[in-house]
Amino acid sequence: MKSLNTLEFIGASLTIVGSLLPWERAGDFLSYDLVGVRVDFANFKYWMTGIHEFPVYDHGGMLVLLLTSAIILLILQPPGFIRNPSLWKLIISVLLMSSSIFFVTRWLIHGHEYGAAPGKPTLMIGLICIVLGSALLLWRAIVTHRQVVYHQSKRQAN
Repeated sequence: MKSLNTLEFIGASLTIVGSLLPWERAGDFLSYDLVGVRVDFANFKYWMTGIHEFPVYDHGGMLVLLLTSAIILLILQPPGFIRNPSLWKLIISVLLMSSSIFFVTRWLIHGHEYGAAPGKPTLMIGLICIVLGSALLLWRAIVTHRQVVYHQSKRQAN
């Protein structure tokens, strides 16, 4: 069983932790935080009795968690039906980076919608962690895929 490279571990940790932290804060007097995945622990008891809906609110963090989990699975132990795990890791890393760029663009659009009004959305640590983590995972996927392709071409030449 393989283990995560240091950069892969840091990238995966940043994206997982970042999806649970606040992404943006907006509002002046009554501010609110937009969190990737918000778990409302206080309402779990009401959900168990059927009074309240499921207390997990998603603003894009579940996608980040799903893609990061898929990358970790492809690194540690790829399923047998996947013939080229490094290529799939690269594709999923590109999707993860694209989604993080989408979330930053969404923050920029929210800021533009406020204009010069007070309480304009500010970027928070969670979204920064996701962008840095997905960039690390993408960089590592590119390096790994290039190494695999190089070794395959060298093997075919012999």
